[in-house]
Amino acid sequence: MYKGTLEVCIFRDRRWLKAAVRLLGTSFALVWVIQQVEWSVVLSAISALPVWAYVIPAGVICVNTVLQSVRLRWVFSALGEECKLTVLLDCLFRGSFVGLALPSGGNEVAKCALIASSGPGMAKSLAAMASVRLLQLPTWIVLLVWGLVSGVLSVAPVLEWAAAVFIGVASMVLVTAALARGSLPEWVPWRTHLERLRADFEVVRSDGPVMLLVASLGAVLAVLNCSVVWALLVAASSELPFQTVLAFVPAADVLIWLPISISGVGVRESAFAMALVPWGVPVASAVAIGITRWTGELARGAIGCMLWILRT
Repeated sequence: MYKGTLEVCIFRDRRWLKAAVRLLGTSFALVWVIQQVEWSVVLSAISALPVWAYVIPAGVICVNTVLQSVRLRWVFSALGEECKLTVLLDCLFRGSFVGLALPSGGNEVAKCALIASSGPGMAKSLAAMASVRLLQLPTWIVLLVWGLVSGVLSVAPVLEWAAAVFIGVASMVLVTAALARGSLPEWVPWRTHLERLRADFEVVRSDGPVMLLVASLGAVLAVLNCSVVWALLVAASSELPFQTVLAFVPAADVLIWLPISISGVGVRESAFAMALVPWGVPVASAVAIGITRWTGELARGAIGCMLWILRT
């Protein structure tokens, strides 16, 4: 009896499985990177970067966070909720800290929960976050298609496949969101919540100016994201054309976002090595650029940590 109960609990609670997958993914990625480069050379490449190279990732990621808060505020306004920009900023920074602190990640869930607790409630917060992410997809699809068509990703088959899969899934999500009409069948899980989410999204979709503004600002965010890598390449004396950077950075990020590692450790460095080495960038410099770029996320997490401490 006890053994059967234990087996049921193990199979129902999949958290251990997710943690195991992330741990294995991180381990495999780190082993691959370690085999490709000596870490003493990577540290030398990082220390050789000028001071301004360390400021850019943190500065741009903070600007991105402010712009994300503006996008969320526009969507909340369309949903009839007035949220202060400072409150949204506080939630996004603290949510980023949670995502970095927990091995399983979950910064988007944390951000949504924090925004919900600040006043709008979970339903509106989920609708706003989902709307912002959906309106980001067209930009990513365009950039990934450019990466495939231009041939930039052909030198890294893993990134090429990641881009192709993301384009397919994202296109299906957009089509489903655009064509969803009528009531959902009774058997659909979480039917009530999904109906409410769809109703809120239709309110946002009916506001054309807000849709255009949010999507346009999303394109600006994507370009800023790529400009960080381009600036780091310049700092490392390995400058590539900006259109090449626009092609491979989104594909590398798709790979980094996959829930197969702990905070992208190992996968991040592997993705940048696969993307940059074929273009003549030394593998040590490629890994150094990936790590230096990550300092922007660490800076945002540090700000979120300080905000948590101030609240306590």
